[in-house]
Amino acid sequence: MKFTSQPPIRTTALCRLCGREEPLRHSHIVPDFFLEGVEDEIPKGPTGGLQRTHILLSARAEIKSGRKQRGQYEKSLGIKEYLLCGDCEEQFGRYEGYARALLYGTAPGRIRKRMGLGTPVSFEPARSELRVDYVLMKLFVLSLLWRASVAAGEFFRRVVLDADEENILAATLRTEAPGSGEFYPFGMTDLRYLGSGMEDFIEEPEIVVDPGGTRIFQFLAGGFVFFIFLQGATPPVGIAFADFCVSAAGLLPLSRVDYTGRLAKTTNALDVKFQ
Repeated sequence: MKFTSQPPIRTTALCRLCGREEPLRHSHIVPDFFLEGVEDEIPKGPTGGLQRTHILLSARAEIKSGRKQRGQYEKSLGIKEYLLCGDCEEQFGRYEGYARALLYGTAPGRIRKRMGLGTPVSFEPARSELRVDYVLMKLFVLSLLWRASVAAGEFFRRVVLDADEENILAATLRTEAPGSGEFYPFGMTDLRYLGSGMEDFIEEPEIVVDPGGTRIFQFLAGGFVFFIFLQGATPPVGIAFADFCVSAAGLLPLSRVDYTGRLAKTTNALDVKFQ
């Protein structure tokens, strides 16, 4: 069960990853560069100083939608919490730095997707192959899943793993040994909407179960859907994980998907709430 309240601020506590008693950082459960992609700076107060804000939209009655200050919504939804020691925070920072540069480049400011990612292999449907550092990219994506599961915030309420699976992921991250391509296979989908890269849209991560009982972690952020097949997963009949998941050799199939229909469903749910 997830909780909306933040854990108490403790100068020293057990790091959730390495288990050492250390001063904890106020860690981002969602990497900060994704949040920068959805924020605006607007003038506030008599001096007109710029304040970072986001627009929060929710179809849930208990969550008030509207423009929120950066710190306000991070606290209310649990986007940040005291989770990692300095060493583990820096470790995750290496993964995030690699993923950001690969997908968006290194220009400062709001992220903008590198629209020509990968080598095109088909056009109907649009599909390319992206060469990645398997270790860094897989550890980045696995860290998204682990952080979402151990986080206390309400934003992550749909991601709940049992203790054994959390421990397996933590050990994988601690040792930086991501295993074979069929160990927690992961892939990505490149989303587009009316020609845009959809960098300014984040949805709650979730674990879904397909008709065959396979559990899949999904997280939409930064214009991509990141997905991971959880323990015991098997691919659909006639399809191999290598067809849509990264290989240990570092080849990532990347399909491009028009998200217009899904956004229409989200808009309809919001319309019902505000009627």
